[in-house]
Amino acid sequence: MAICNNDQFRALLEHCLQIGACNRDNFELLNSHLLSNIISSSDSNKWQSTLFIVLKNEIKDMLNVCKAIEFAARTNQQLHWYYSLDIQSGSPITELQLKDHLLELHSGMTSQRLRKLPLAIGMPVMIVQNFDIPNGIINGCTGTLVSV
Repeated sequence: MAICNNDQFRALLEHCLQIGACNRDNFELLNSHLLSNIISSSDSNKWQSTLFIVLKNEIKDMLNVCKAIEFAARTNQQLHWYYSLDIQSGSPITELQLKDHLLELHSGMTSQRLRKLPLAIGMPVMIVQNFDIPNGIINGCTGTLVSV
């Protein structure tokens, strides 16, 4: 399986997706990076810091949870689950059936907001919405979680 670094992969995506000039070699390299091939790889450690591009929010959410659990285990950190406080008409939602329903929604159905979020100190994080533009905390910024 051919492996390319992030810069090579970015160039490949630009070549194939932006220009629309994907050749057979590009196609085979992209296929070698399919999640199904990575999961079945005998050397899963080489994929620890790999960036994934997925089609569906459900897959992204599941992958993020799996990577958070894996990070916590690998670094001997405790994984903490943080839950949102869902509000309806200015008051917290207390109806259990509705709370359970909200818990099952994927991020594509909630404007990229998850009801429960797994976090471990030291894990890599990425900002996915402009949060504090004057201070540079914008969509695409990456960092390391130091505290909550």
